[in-house]
Amino acid sequence: MMSASRFAAWLVLWIGLMVAWAQPHRGLLVVFDSAQTGQSLRHKQLVELLRQKRAEGHFAGTGLEQYFQIYDFAESRMAASLKRMGVARNGTYLCLTQLDGKDRPVKVSWRIAYTSASEALAALDGQLGLILSPSPSPTPSPSPTSAQAPERLLIGTDLPAGAMLESPNQRFRLAVQSDGNCVLYRVDGASLKPLWGTETRGAGVRLRLDSRGRMLILSATGETIWSSPEQSPGDYQLQVQDDGNLVIYRRQGNHGQPVWSPVR
Repeated sequence: MMSASRFAAWLVLWIGLMVAWAQPHRGLLVVFDSAQTGQSLRHKQLVELLRQKRAEGHFAGTGLEQYFQIYDFAESRMAASLKRMGVARNGTYLCLTQLDGKDRPVKVSWRIAYTSASEALAALDGQLGLILSPSPSPTPSPSPTSAQAPERLLIGTDLPAGAMLESPNQRFRLAVQSDGNCVLYRVDGASLKPLWGTETRGAGVRLRLDSRGRMLILSATGETIWSSPEQSPGDYQLQVQDDGNLVIYRRQGNHGQPVWSPVR
């Protein structure tokens, strides 16, 4: 007969396994409408890219299930499920979802309406904290020094989606992501750890520093969707420092006075 102590230990282990099994985990959901030819083509390209990346182990260590599900708006049952999860019928989507104990998506935690497979993957990588896939460049950099992104942004210069600022020691970077979020990351080996973000969304965004010392996130139409506090008119610069701080300085001769840094 099993002793009381062994039975108690077994019971604790069993309960732990049951709790872990019941907890929701994350999965990928690809959404499209097969009745729309353009959507079907974009969808096929994304599925092929995701399969390729999965085979390469691209998503290993992210906590994602190593498969993805496909929902088609043309299927009434799937359309009803998408509606319950708050996904509108107006485009192709790549979604992160919470899965129940039977691996069914029950909640969309993040999504992007994409126009190309590479755009969707880059946004997903940023959301997962992975290093973004390198973008094609007509003039590949011959050395690490010349490849490094600038450390500061001056007034009158925009930083478009896909661009970034990087600290001189290359341990921290401010990335303007294609999903519209602007995120400060710490570089940990081959991965990125998010430290702070504007939590904005939208395609075609860009970052700007204006003469009133404001860091602005602008939409594709030029509308301000996020702003740091306004200062008095002057000469400013936005800088990513070696200590991981993102700081706006008011420049005064050869010196700079810090006027804003995000709380994190």
